Amino acid sequence: MRATNLVTPDRYHWVAKELQCVVKEIETAIFDRPVPAGFPRPLREAWGLLTRVQEVVTKIQLSANGLTRDVLCNKTATINKARQSVAAVGDGIQELKAIYHDLWERPLPSDMAGAQAYFAAIPETLLKRCHLLFRNFIGLVSLEPDAWAAQTGVDVHLRLNLDVREEIHRLQSWFSKAKTSHAGAPCLEWLAAGFVLGLWID
Repeated sequence: MRATNLVTPDRYHWVAKELQCVVKEIETAIFDRPVPAGFPRPLREAWGLLTRVQEVVTKIQLSANGLTRDVLCNKTATINKARQSVAAVGDGIQELKAIYHDLWERPLPSDMAGAQAYFAAIPETLLKRCHLLFRNFIGLVSLEPDAWAAQTGVDVHLRLNLDVREEIHRLQSWFSKAKTSHAGAPCLEWLAAGFVLGLWID
């Protein structure tokens, strides 16, 4: 049923305004990524960075859930709570950006150079999906209330798609085909499983 006589809640505007800074941060992270330079990074360090991605994804998901619960769906939410909740999401984005830049900052060993983009694609995909969701939310809030309510219902929820199993599979496939003496590819199986489990946090 189409909602009528709605007024966009102030809390939606608060969140949209704060998210604009997060969106800009993501754009800067992607477009200003480092160019690999210096001594090659040991492969074990790259694996370590990927395991950190899983922890950060959990943090972002929990923060987004908290933002929905404590602000977007809470009629008594304050502007300070909105700022704190978006800041918590932003903290997770900053950590993800740091990992993404770390993965690009130094080259991998020469026989592993082809894998670098596959490593970096995992946090990059996550950043892009967060960017898309936040931009869509900001766009919705800019619409007339009846318009966004017709698309989403009276309440708006931030539902993140943080499934990167496809990107992990591509990295795993690269290792399966590559002729390299470096170890580490088997850990991708439990890494993928961890991301699947993380998708169910609510």
